[in-house]
Amino acid sequence: MCKRKKPTYEHALAQKHTPNHVLNLSTHPLTPEQHSVLQKGLLFIPTPLKPLSDITTDFEDFERSLRLTYLFQNRPESFIHPFRQKSSFIPPKTRNDYLEQYLQDTRTE
Repeated sequence: MCKRKKPTYEHALAQKHTPNHVLNLSTHPLTPEQHSVLQKGLLFIPTPLKPLSDITTDFEDFERSLRLTYLFQNRPESFIHPFRQKSSFIPPKTRNDYLEQYLQDTRTE
């Protein structure tokens, strides 16, 4: 049987050292993905991706909220009953070109 050498600090220094502060102390070569994750540091916490349907629904809610705010911006606040049923009104596109351009640019990002 062949005994495996224990990696040493000198072994790691002999490897190609890159200026991104990742020093591989093992004999196992790192893949670019592993190297990229290690580059992010010890406080990096990966988060799971949200399904595209959730992102689309969230954006539609955001879009509706902005358009409602624009539509009712000059109306005085009135009493809102605490047990009222939430409206499902979806406002049409506004005449505000800046708002619509912002929503379109945000949607395409």
